[in-house]
Amino acid sequence: MADVEPTIRAFALNGLCDFSEAHNLDTTALLQVAGLPAAKRYGLEDSIPLNAFARVLNAASDALGDPCLGLKLAHSFPMGASGIIGQLMLRAPTVREAMVSLKDFAPILINPVYADYGEDENGQGALSWSFHEGF
Repeated sequence: MADVEPTIRAFALNGLCDFSEAHNLDTTALLQVAGLPAAKRYGLEDSIPLNAFARVLNAASDALGDPCLGLKLAHSFPMGASGIIGQLMLRAPTVREAMVSLKDFAPILINPVYADYGEDENGQGALSWSFHEGF
């Protein structure tokens, strides 16, 4: 993989900002932690550095004192809010097919990323992803 900083689709920040505001957090301060512009609504085509998103999520988690913030945030999103990936997973007839779809289409959300899904002889599956060595 090329030695570039991975990016993620920025629309997830919209939900994080909405969640943070509902919990009385200063979203401008959270975004500034990651060097992102305040009060911007991101579209489906916008991308930001993956590390910037992680810094905002971590700052919100710290501010709320909630190490499970990521799970609560995901729970607060409407079904399919992740766009095409969410829709593919919702419509998959099996968990296996959902995981294969996630593997196949992960680069739509995070780029560059190498995603893999495999199963052992007992049918237990594992989804994994990795980035270039320097990341």
